[in-house]
This record gives sequence, C-alpha cells and structure tokens, in this order.
Amino acid sequence: MRERKDLSLGLIGCGVWGRVILRDLLSLGVRVHVIEANAEAAAKVQGAHQVSAELHELGAVDGVIVATPATTHAEVITALDAQGSEAPIFCEKPLADNSSGAQVLLDREGPPLFVMHIWCFHPGVRTLKELYQQGLIGELTQIRSARCNWTSPRRDVDTLANLAPHDLSIFQYILGELPEPSSAMAEEIDGQVVGCTVFFKNSDGADCLLDVSNRYAKKRREVRLHGSEGVLVLPDDTAGVVQHIAAGGFIEADSTTDYVYASVSALITELEAFLDALISGDFSSLCSVRGGAEVVFTIDTIRKHILGG
Repeated sequence: MRERKDLSLGLIGCGVWGRVILRDLLSLGVRVHVIEANAEAAAKVQGAHQVSAELHELGAVDGVIVATPATTHAEVITALDAQGSEAPIFCEKPLADNSSGAQVLLDREGPPLFVMHIWCFHPGVRTLKELYQQGLIGELTQIRSARCNWTSPRRDVDTLANLAPHDLSIFQYILGELPEPSSAMAEEIDGQVVGCTVFFKNSDGADCLLDVSNRYAKKRREVRLHGSEGVLVLPDDTAGVVQHIAAGGFIEADSTTDYVYASVSALITELEAFLDALISGDFSSLCSVRGGAEVVFTIDTIRKHILGG
C-alpha cells in the first residue's frame, strides 16, 4: 500500500494560511507543487518541491488543495476541471462567497471535491460531540457558539462569511444537519458586516444561537451544548478540556467535570484525513461539497434576515 510520503499534492494559493498548510504538508512528508501568482507571496514559499505562477503549470498530482481567496474558489476549481485534472480537491472554507458560486461547484462534474471545515477536526469539538452522544446532558435543548475577536486580516469576505462557516460546520457536525436561520441582527460599518447574532430553529426543536464579531478586544471561542440534564462547554479553542456541568443545584451546579482531550493540531488531523483518503479511496471522513454548499446557502439566508427579507 502507498504511504503518505509517496504522495504529491498541488497547493493552489500560498498566502498567509497557505504557507501554514504547506508547512504541515511538508511535516507529513508530502511533495508539494505550489501555484502562486503573486510574486511577493511566492518569494516567501519555503520547502516546496516546485513553485509556479500559472495553474496550467501544475503537473500530475495525487490531490489538490485550494487555498486561494474565497471569491476565487469557483473559478480556480472550474479551471482545474477544464485542464483535465483528475485529482481529488480539498478546498478551503468557505466553499464559495455566494450561493451561485456554491451551486456551480455542487453541480459540477469532475474529480471529488471536499471542503476544509477545520473545526470538524478540532479535538475539543470531537470530544464535545462524543460526550453528547454518550447521553451526559440528556435531550439537547440548545446550542450556543461565540467566535469573536478584533478585526481580521482577510479582505476578500466580511466577518459573517469569514467566521460563521466555522460555527455552522460545528452545528452541522454535531446535529447531522444545518438548522434553519429564523432571525439575525448585524452590526455594520461602511455597509460591511463586522458582527452578527443569528437565531436558528433545528428540526428536532433544539434552538441554536451563533454570535460572530470582529468588534471584541479579546479573542473569544466558545461552544455550549445545553441539555435537559446538564451542559457541555468547550470554553476556548486552546482550553484542552470540555466541561460537563451537571444539572441541579440552585446557586451553584451540583458538579463540574473536566474531560481532557489530546492537544493535537486540527489542521494536521484534517490534512492526514485527506492524505489517507487519497491512499484508500475512502473520503467519508471529509466534509462533503454538499455540506460546504449548505453552509454558503445558510449564510446567504442569514443575509436576507439582516436585510429584513
């Protein structure tokens, strides 16, 4: 059987995040051909087997990772298809910056396409789901997530499209589906969304609340699962524990238990899953193009609520 070190990958786009992906691919022993049209960004690439400026210069590879701006994903993937690439594609989130682009990628005929929803590979989120499925909090009544910090280096999409896909993918991962947005309230500056609070109603009755913002001085990452018999909390992306707060008590909870999870890189875990899928042909562990498209569709629905539609 082939091993990871036998694989060669194309990495389309090697900006700030693309260089992190490249670093981790190299740590896994993969040969990487980088395609980066920006000369300044290309000059910062280190360790790649080859660096080229044009997509047509990408030779035969086992898989392709697309890490260009979200506004270009549909264009890049369509171009790969047009030049006859047969390599499975792993595309950075969001799949596209609007529903029409997502629909194009959902309807395309070509090599398998998957979406890099990294939080589905975060050990804390996985522990959260496992504990919930064990029945620790009984019937799920509510999910709350908060993803806030000050400003963003991204200029291709606004705060909603940048931050919300993470939490939507977490909802999708835990519930098995995306809940329907019922209302939204946004903060805008110069016509651009910089913060948004969204309420959802899940088909089984559990409410969901999402809060994203680039107007918080301190970084905040929290996911809470409220149930009929207690609460599960991932208090931070680097906390290393999921807290189980037992129901009961009046001023204080009956008990709080910390479940420690392994401190492993979600990106490494995600990349390993893609590499192993290229070897085995089993891509079931990856986020599907349909799931990625549903995230984009949901964001556009949220925008309609913001506009009062």
